[in-house]
Amino acid sequence: LLTSLDYEELSEYILIVAATDQSSNASVRLTTSVTARISIIDINDHTPVFVQPTIKDTVVYLSDSATIGQLVTHVIAVDKDNGDNGLIAYNIISGNEDGRFNIDSENGFIELAKPLIRKIESHSKTANNQNSVSSLISGKYNLVVSASDHGTPSPKEARVNIKIIIQGSTNNPPRFL
Repeated sequence: LLTSLDYEELSEYILIVAATDQSSNASVRLTTSVTARISIIDINDHTPVFVQPTIKDTVVYLSDSATIGQLVTHVIAVDKDNGDNGLIAYNIISGNEDGRFNIDSENGFIELAKPLIRKIESHSKTANNQNSVSSLISGKYNLVVSASDHGTPSPKEARVNIKIIIQGSTNNPPRFL
């Protein structure tokens, strides 16, 4: 080989090999040829790359009135490799210790898994005879999300940081981002 082969550049080569005998009489020389197809096998030489979000550290605003199962954000990564080497699985690596969010490992959808508001039982009654008080769980979450390929001999991984900021629905009017 004069250069290295790369499946992503060219996955197949077709060669025509011809052979001619060396008879001294050129008019009786015999010739034959064969066609050879050479298929290149992909190796896991590319790391997944996040295309959504486009920056490594991103911020998502989420209303405290969000319901369980509601879409929070969507991450997308691509891998130039072929087959299992390019098949991506998503995972929340850290920042989700209380299991507040779920990620679909195949498509990268991050959804709310637990409510953002919790009821705290109180022994004293409020003005309208209620025993519970609502409390916001947390003002922000810092999730680290990974995209890993299924490559062999060892998978490759990319990570992105997603800061989720919980906003009160009554004191924060909608805004364009």
